[in-house]
Amino acid sequence: MSVFLVVLRWAARLSGLLIAGGFALLAIGEMSSPGAAGPATLLEWAGMILVTVSCASLLIAWRWELVGSIVSLTCLAAFAILIPGGYAFHMVLLAMAAPGVLYVLDWAMSRQHGLAR
Repeated sequence: MSVFLVVLRWAARLSGLLIAGGFALLAIGEMSSPGAAGPATLLEWAGMILVTVSCASLLIAWRWELVGSIVSLTCLAAFAILIPGGYAFHMVLLAMAAPGVLYVLDWAMSRQHGLAR
């Protein structure tokens, strides 16, 4: 396996771990806050579920790159469509999508070099 593929795979894994871990810390901190009310509307629940599934899919992508990345990117796209936001909101979504894109590139390049699992 080439050095580039190893670096690409670990960049995807570490960035996915960073995104999922950061989200988990934020969610746990928010839920453990004494004044936290949690999601109130159906739209808020849908957004929370989509982001949670997206982050969990990044961890699943450690084993199944294509499936995990497609589920993650699809959930983020659905989240972007459901929840209105401005420029900063879209930059956060792009940062969250980066590991999924890296996983897709890893999968494609591994197949191209005959290293498919």
